[in-house]
Amino acid sequence: MRFVALVLLMLSLTLVLGCLEAKEAWPAVIPDDVLESAGWTEVGNVSYETFEEEIAGLKVSVNVAVQQYSSTKSISESIPSMPVESSAAGLVTARVLVPGGVSLPEPVMEKIIDKMIQAYVEQLDITGLRHVEDGDFKTDSGFDAKYSVYRGVLDKEVRLNVEILAAHWNDDESTIIVVALYPYGDVVYSGRTIGSIQSLRGEVLELIKKVE
Repeated sequence: MRFVALVLLMLSLTLVLGCLEAKEAWPAVIPDDVLESAGWTEVGNVSYETFEEEIAGLKVSVNVAVQQYSSTKSISESIPSMPVESSAAGLVTARVLVPGGVSLPEPVMEKIIDKMIQAYVEQLDITGLRHVEDGDFKTDSGFDAKYSVYRGVLDKEVRLNVEILAAHWNDDESTIIVVALYPYGDVVYSGRTIGSIQSLRGEVLELIKKVE
């Protein structure tokens, strides 16, 4: 209740001042030297989105900046008999701003995270997605973060188990959301196991800690 009251107060003050527009979002990024040493790279350009959301009974603008990243490693590096080329992992960062510099309310944050997860699910035809774990960590910038892990199956030419890790935290003026996808475990092709992939969860978490 204290948080809701704070949101109402901040947004009410913003309304009195005549503005319910959020500041323009800027990307949440992983430093270039970190990407290079870890074997990851940026994919495409930053994309921006603005949409309206009801927060504490008020319609406000929400601004989002999104950047995609991909591992430069291929699954075939660890499984030479892999019949198709495939990146070992992908990651998306989003910085979200609402008016008044308040933290993003939980329901809005969950809606954005679900949208990012569903983008992976629909693009890759992931099936059987289920929530398996929650945890927390501290970013290298000193902010307290939470994460959730989901597991599903990608079954096209090969059958892969995949994990989706969704993390989020608030910094001084925005909310940062990171969603990553990576395979793990046995790889099955034509009914037989052709190799196994070690989970990249630890590597992914280390990258997420360095998002700024």
